[in-house]
Amino acid sequence: MKQVKLSNKDLELLYEAILKLKNVKECKQFFRDLCTISELTAMTERLAVVKMANENIPYRDISKKIGSSTAT
Repeated sequence: MKQVKLSNKDLELLYEAILKLKNVKECKQFFRDLCTISELTAMTERLAVVKMANENIPYRDISKKIGSSTAT
């Protein structure tokens, strides 16, 4: 798969679009339009990993609980 580099301008536009979302319903629609189900699932898993890491849970325990790759 070819790696695509986003310019700072592209990222700024994405962030600005996200910040304009008013509620969960709009957010769900935005991300369903923007991402595949597998991308949404991956982001959900990453968020869970970050939350647990912020709670100082060892990564091996996080990996066992969530099933995430230890390379993540």
